Amino acid sequence: MRVSFDSNAWEKIFDPADRDWTSIRAALATNQIAGFISEAGFRIEAIRKSERTSYFSEPTMQVQVLV
Repeated sequence: MRVSFDSNAWEKIFDPADRDWTSIRAALATNQIAGFISEAGFRIEAIRKSERTSYFSEPTMQVQVLV
């Protein structure tokens, strides 16, 4: 099974000191689940949380075509 991890999850899951996630780490290690982080997640995470409201309130993107 493929499971998507966002930053709220993967930072905790891959912290070996966080014992709440040992079963998830074990499932990853034995290939019972395959974790991934989607490209869209990286794009969203690249926007500072304080700037997300204004970023997502814009109805269109600014695009320039160079000829």
